[in-house]
Amino acid sequence: MSDINTIIISGRLTQDPVSRTTPSGVPIADLTLAHNTTSKNAQGDRIEKASYLFVTAFKHTADFAMRYLTKGRKILVQGSIRQESWQDQKTGQPRHKTYIIADQLQFLDSKPQDAPNNQTPIVNRQSSIVNRQHQQAKQNGYQPQQNHWQPQEADLDIPF
Repeated sequence: MSDINTIIISGRLTQDPVSRTTPSGVPIADLTLAHNTTSKNAQGDRIEKASYLFVTAFKHTADFAMRYLTKGRKILVQGSIRQESWQDQKTGQPRHKTYIIADQLQFLDSKPQDAPNNQTPIVNRQSSIVNRQHQQAKQNGYQPQQNHWQPQEADLDIPF
C-alpha cells in the first residue's frame, strides 16, 4: 500500500499567477501562497508567522487560476506535496524545492468588484471534464429524459 499524500491548506496569494506551458502545450500556473499561523510565546503574547508555499496547477486548474486568481485572493488548495532535488550548476551544491501540485482550487473570499459575473467558485480536474462533456452533449442536442418510474406489480411482491 502506498503512503497517503494529501494536503488541504488555505492562504492568500502573494502575487498574480505566473503562466507557462510544457513543450507539448499543457498549461501550467505557478502560485505562491502565504499561510498564516498563530501561536503564543513564553509571555503569552500572540505571535503570527507566515509560511510561503509554492503551488503548481496543470491543465484546467491552471486555466482557472490564470483567469480568476489575483494577488491577495484568499483560496483553499487541495492537492499533493512534491519535492524536487538537483545540483546547482554554478556552485555544485545540492538544491531542493518542495511544492504543492493543486488538484482543486476554491475561493474563500468574496469576488472582487471588477471580477466577471460568470466567475466559477471552484474547479477540479474531474468536474472540468464532466462539465465539458455535459456542454458537448447539450450542443449535440442531448435532452435529459424525465424519470417517472412507477413500481410494477412484480416489484411490490418481494418475498422478504
